[in-house]
Amino acid sequence: MTFNNKVYNVTEIQPRAFAGTDIDILRLPANIKAIPDEMAADCPSLISVGLPDHLETIGAKAFYGSPNIRYIRCYNFGTDNSLVPPSFTNTDESDYGEAFSTEIWPECMLVIPANMYGNYKKATGWKKFRTFAYWHDYDVDPNTVEFTGQHEYTPGSSITLTPATTPDNATILNFVIKTDNPSIASFSAGKDADNKTALIVNTLAEGEAQVTVYANLVKTTFKLTVSNVSGIDDMTADDSHEARYFNLQGIEIKNPAPGTVCMKITGTRVEKIVYTAD
Repeated sequence: MTFNNKVYNVTEIQPRAFAGTDIDILRLPANIKAIPDEMAADCPSLISVGLPDHLETIGAKAFYGSPNIRYIRCYNFGTDNSLVPPSFTNTDESDYGEAFSTEIWPECMLVIPANMYGNYKKATGWKKFRTFAYWHDYDVDPNTVEFTGQHEYTPGSSITLTPATTPDNATILNFVIKTDNPSIASFSAGKDADNKTALIVNTLAEGEAQVTVYANLVKTTFKLTVSNVSGIDDMTADDSHEARYFNLQGIEIKNPAPGTVCMKITGTRVEKIVYTAD
């Protein structure tokens, strides 16, 4: 790691180093071999965790009380490439030392080497995970993820947003979405027309929201506006009676396909319609 323009080789972390903090992404240095007891316990904001590639042991209650972890990257082939997953500290309470809160099992994605599924699936503690993702040698983690452009839509729209990543060939395995106004839109992970991982936004009601998207071990934030006049700022009405058509982002459509949801301008009248051929 780098601090004050100096590079340090971090090989050890103290117990409770991050406990009780509002940290949301935790990426541990590759040379760490042991995670101490309660290192990131009681961190309700923690979403994404990158475990060290050379990790050997995980201490008791290392992440206990952090129930919202939804992504753990454990690209680990075991000590001296033994293909044995990192072990947990055995305690009287559990064989995995209650390293994780039980709330994470149903939804947390555990990312592991592609050829290690069988090893993790039968290993103490790791077998409790229900969602596994497989990391291949050709996969690249994103350094940045952005949803560029304006995000203004009308209620009832379904929008597919494909993020721009650095590097551009980065592999995104999942999204975790947080919003300060969940009433205006729902969100889910999906695919775009090119089969790339994309964010699906379904707008519900008028309003504004700050949206934070966690993608693997990075995050991005954008403002979402839902309004019945969203996206039509550039549309101009005139006194003629010839109809003009615009998509919901305000781009004029010369020949709408039947069934297209669009904005129709006739003279000074603007209305939202489903286009049907005359």
